[in-house]
Amino acid sequence: MSLRAAAQPHNTPAAPLQAVAPEKRSWWSLREYGRRIWTVHLVLLAIFAILAVIAHSLRADRLDVWITDQIQRLTVFDGPLQLVSWFGYTPQEIVILGAIIALIFAVGYRVESLFLLISVVGSNLIGALVKNLVARPRPGAPAVHVLRHLGGYSFPSGHVLTYISFFGFLAYLAWVEPRNSLVRGIVLVPCLALLILIGPSRIYVGAHWASDVIGAYLLGVVWLSVILRLYVAWLARGAPEAPSRGGS
Repeated sequence: MSLRAAAQPHNTPAAPLQAVAPEKRSWWSLREYGRRIWTVHLVLLAIFAILAVIAHSLRADRLDVWITDQIQRLTVFDGPLQLVSWFGYTPQEIVILGAIIALIFAVGYRVESLFLLISVVGSNLIGALVKNLVARPRPGAPAVHVLRHLGGYSFPSGHVLTYISFFGFLAYLAWVEPRNSLVRGIVLVPCLALLILIGPSRIYVGAHWASDVIGAYLLGVVWLSVILRLYVAWLARGAPEAPSRGGS
């Protein structure tokens, strides 16, 4: 049974996605919250820019090394932390994310599957551009223990960017769409777990410094916010304009 079908009462036609939970969708409306959210974006990007400059100048600082040392002591969580990162490596990343997008498209969420694809592809392109501009080497021995040696640059974390742009968008859809709380939980809980754990996971395996991860979270949140804003604007096109709120 599809997510949309599971969310509907028997003998009731499926409601258009645009009509579901409008009060939740308007929460991300540029029309209502534009000025305040763009201000938050600028603050996050400013912090990201500072981290990028530091990353370009330093291979790592003492705080990065200390955080890595503390996280790599959590060997009791070795399996889960490595597994969280495993999903983001090629080829399984392409297979898993592609299958989820195809499934969402197949059950009728065609606009959502397109925006999900744009979100993840765009984040990868932005991440690759910033990595080459900053050109920070990845962590290495003897400063950290590297469980899996990777090529390329370190800042920002590509895994974190991918997870935020993909599982963050998926979590948003799960939050606003299904009327069935069980369906919502089945999708939302794993997405949130992946979003929370991917940062520590990348530090644990020795692939990134803490500042790489923090920078990726900052950039990823801004990118996801932009994508969600475009998505909500697309759904709202042609709809009657809602009264604006103060501070818009």
